[in-house]
Amino acid sequence: MKKVKKSIKTPVEGVNYTLKKTLQVYETQEYDLFTFDWENNREVETDTKHFENLKASIDRDGLKDPIWVIKKEEDGNISFVIAAGQHRFEACRALGVPVQFIIVEEDDYSLLSRVVWDSYTKKNILKDFIKIGARRGYKIFKLVEQLVEDFDVEFGGKYSAAFETVFTISANRKEKVYKNSQFMYQCKKSPALTNKLLDSFANWPVYEEERGEMYKHTRIVADITTLVRRNKIGVNFNREMLKLLTPSKEVESTPEEILSFLRKEENWRFREELGKVYSGKDSQIRSVLKQIDEKILSPDEIKERRIKRTMKLDRIKKAKSTSGKKEPDKE
Repeated sequence: MKKVKKSIKTPVEGVNYTLKKTLQVYETQEYDLFTFDWENNREVETDTKHFENLKASIDRDGLKDPIWVIKKEEDGNISFVIAAGQHRFEACRALGVPVQFIIVEEDDYSLLSRVVWDSYTKKNILKDFIKIGARRGYKIFKLVEQLVEDFDVEFGGKYSAAFETVFTISANRKEKVYKNSQFMYQCKKSPALTNKLLDSFANWPVYEEERGEMYKHTRIVADITTLVRRNKIGVNFNREMLKLLTPSKEVESTPEEILSFLRKEENWRFREELGKVYSGKDSQIRSVLKQIDEKILSPDEIKERRIKRTMKLDRIKKAKSTSGKKEPDKE
C-alpha cells in the first residue's frame, strides 16, 4: 500500500480561510483488505450498463474519485470497510487496477451519508434505502424486496409501487396511502434522521393476513395492467387502487369489482380509456375509475357504501382523538 501524491492548486488570493485538514490518498491492489458493510452499503450491481460505463471510464482515465473507507483493526489484522464507492471498488478489481482510497473517521462519517447525498440526484434511490433496511433484518423492508422479486415482471424491477403497497397495508394499516415521497423526504434530511426512520420499523409487526392482502392487491393491479395493455405496474395507478382499500377513497367499487368489470368484452371502451391515462396524473386515473364505478354500482348502492365508509372514517378519527395514538383498524 502506498500514498498517492495529489497536486494542490494555489489558493485564491484575498479569500479569508484556514486550512483545517488535508486528506491522504492511498493506493493498493490488495483487494482482500476491503470489506462491505452489508447493513448500510447499497447493493452492488455489476450486470448493468452503468457498471460497464464505470469500468470503461476507469480503464480509460483512471479512478478520478477515490473510495472512502473506515479503518478496522481486530486481533492485529487491519481491514477497510467501504463507506462509499462499492461500485468503483468492484470496477477496479474487475479491471485488475489499483484501488485509491481515503480513510475517514467513523465518528465524522456515517455510512448512510453517501446514499443520502445521492438521493438528490439518483432517481431510484428508494431501492437503496429498502436494501439497507432489509439487510438490517427489518421484516417490513424484507417484504418489499420479496414482493418485487415475486412480481419481478409486473413491477419491471422498480420498487416504488411495491413499497407503497406494503407500507400502506402494514405501516398505515390501510388508513391512508403511504406515499414513497414522504419516506424519501425524511431520508433526505440527514443520515441521523434516516437511521432513526429505518430503525423505527425494526420491530414493526407484519401479520400474515396483511401479507396475503398485499399479494392479492398486486395480483389484481397486475391483471388490470395487462388488460389495458401496459407492460408494468404504474406507480400512480397502483396508488389510486390502494386508495380503494382506505376509508378516504372516492370510488366505492372494490378492486375485485373493477377487475371483473374490465374483463368483460363489452367494456372494451373503458379498458381503452384507462389505458390512455394509465401513466397520467392521479386525477385523470381517478376520473376514469369514477366512470367505471358508476357503471358497476347504482346511485343508491354508491350512496349506501359512501355512508358506511364515512361512518367508519368518523370512528377512526374519534378513536385517534381519544387515545392519542393510531390503532390498527380490524374488520
